[in-house]
Amino acid sequence: MQTAKNSLPFFSLKRFAIYAAALGFAHLIGLAAATGSTLASNADFTAFYSAGRLFNESPDLLYDVAAQQREVIHVEPKFPTNAYLPFVNPPFVVAIFGPLAHLPYLWAYLIWCLITSILYFGGLRLLLTATPHITDAKSLYLLAFGFIPFHFNTLLNGQLSAIGFFFVVLAIVLDRRGKLLLSGLALVGLLYKLPLLLLILPMLVITGRFRTLMGFIGGAMGLILVSFTFLRPHHWVDYVRITRWFAQNKTTYNDVFETASYVDIETFFHRLIANSNIRFFVTSLTALALAVLVIIAWRRAGKSALAWAISITWGLVLNVYVPIHDTILLFIAGPILIESYLRAGRRVSTTAVFLMALLYLCSWIALPLSIKPGWILTLALVAFGCILNFAPVESRSEPAHDTPPRVGNRENDNHLQTALT
Repeated sequence: MQTAKNSLPFFSLKRFAIYAAALGFAHLIGLAAATGSTLASNADFTAFYSAGRLFNESPDLLYDVAAQQREVIHVEPKFPTNAYLPFVNPPFVVAIFGPLAHLPYLWAYLIWCLITSILYFGGLRLLLTATPHITDAKSLYLLAFGFIPFHFNTLLNGQLSAIGFFFVVLAIVLDRRGKLLLSGLALVGLLYKLPLLLLILPMLVITGRFRTLMGFIGGAMGLILVSFTFLRPHHWVDYVRITRWFAQNKTTYNDVFETASYVDIETFFHRLIANSNIRFFVTSLTALALAVLVIIAWRRAGKSALAWAISITWGLVLNVYVPIHDTILLFIAGPILIESYLRAGRRVSTTAVFLMALLYLCSWIALPLSIKPGWILTLALVAFGCILNFAPVESRSEPAHDTPPRVGNRENDNHLQTALT
C-alpha cells in the first residue's frame, strides 16, 4: 500500500512525542529546582497521607474537617493552610493510605508516585491490546508522559486519577473480549471517586450491557461489605455529610479549591454567571441538551468501544466535580477514536486531530501565561465530544473481541500526518 507523501517534512509524530516528553521532564526538573525540598510537601498527596495517619491514630475523626486540617499541619508545618484540601473520598480509600502513613512522608510519596506510574503506563499498554491498529507504542507513552495533567497534576501532586485510568481501561479491554461480568467488576475500581461513574453507568443500560452492570453492582456490594471489616457504620454517615459540605463549597473562589482548573459544566457556568438562579437554569438547560446528544450517540455506538470513549469524554463535562487531573482519561478516548477511523479504513479527520492537539497543548500554552486552562478545556471537550458522537462505528456483525489486521507504524503515523496537512 502506497503511503501519502507528507507535505510537512518537519513534522513527525514520533519527533513531537519526544519533544513533549522532554518538555515534561524539563518541567518536573524545573519545579524540583524551584521548590527544593518542599516539592513533595506541597503535593495534594499530603491530604491523603494525613487522612491515613488520622485513621491510624483516631479513626472516628476521619471525616472531621478540623481534625484533618490539624493533621495536615502536623505532617507539614509549612503547608499553606488556605490551600488545604479535605479528604472527601469514600472511607475504604484509607485501605491504601493507612499502610502508607506508617512510612515516613517522603518514602510514602515516592512509593505512591511509583504506583501511579505503574497504573498509568500499565493501563496504556493494556489499552493497546484493544486498539490494534495503533502500533506506535513508544510515541503513545512519550505523549502520555508529557501531558501536564499527568506528570504535574497527577504524578507530582500525588493525585488518584491513575487508579481510575487503569480500571476504565481494564473494563474496556474485558468488554472487548466478551467478559462482561468481569468488565463490570473492574468498574468497582472507580468507586474511589463516584463522579467518574456518572455517565458510564447509564451507558451500560442504554447500550444493553446488563451483565456488565450486574458485575458492577455485585462487586460494589462486595467491596462495601468487605470494608466493614476495618470500618464502622458511622464512617459512611460521616462520608455522606462531608460530601454534601464539599458540594456546597467546591465552587467558592478561593485557594482551597482551584476551580479555575476544573472542566465540568457546573464550574464553567459558575465563572460566567453570578446570579445563582439564572446559572442553575442555564446549566440545567445546557446539560439536558448535551445529555440528549450523548444518549443518541450511545445508541449509535451500541456495543462498540466508541460508547466508552463517548462516556469518558462527556463524563468530564456533564459532571459536578472534575479537576484537571482527571483529564488523563482522554488518553483512553483519543486512541479509541483513532482506532475507530483506522479500523474503518478512513483517514483521521483534520478536525479530530486538531481538537486532540488543542486538548493536549492547552495546559502547555496556559502555563507560561499563568492562566488556568479550565474553561478552554471545557469548550474543547464539548467539541471533541461532538467529534466522537459521529466517529465511524465498527460493523454490528463484527464480534466485539475480534482482532483486525494490524497496520505498520509508518502507515499509522502517515494517517495522522496526512490529516494535519
